[in-house]
Amino acid sequence: KILTPWFHEFQMEAYMEECDEILSKKMKVLSKKETFPQTCYKDSFWDKQSYEGKPFPPLDRRKRAFKKIIDLLQFACIYDLKETKLEAEKFIEYLLDEIRAETSDLFDRHAIKVLVD
Repeated sequence: KILTPWFHEFQMEAYMEECDEILSKKMKVLSKKETFPQTCYKDSFWDKQSYEGKPFPPLDRRKRAFKKIIDLLQFACIYDLKETKLEAEKFIEYLLDEIRAETSDLFDRHAIKVLVD
């Protein structure tokens, strides 16, 4: 992520593609994307109700992970990282379509502004 602006500035396409590949994998890890037995996201991590009766730190980890996803999406938009943007879009769509009420707390002003921009 540190070198991406330089690669972008000097139009080093091969390196930009490599950065995109690495960051799209990071997006999959942050979003808790699972590929076995089928491609899906870990509902138990993102569903706020899964944490009822449990200590606060898991909810904090969940919010931090979402903030990193939003920040990475913003970075991907700035440097036109197509695969990273696609992974982020799939994940945001999942949150909005699948478990909307259980994830509404994640969408603060910063997240909404990044998504609108």
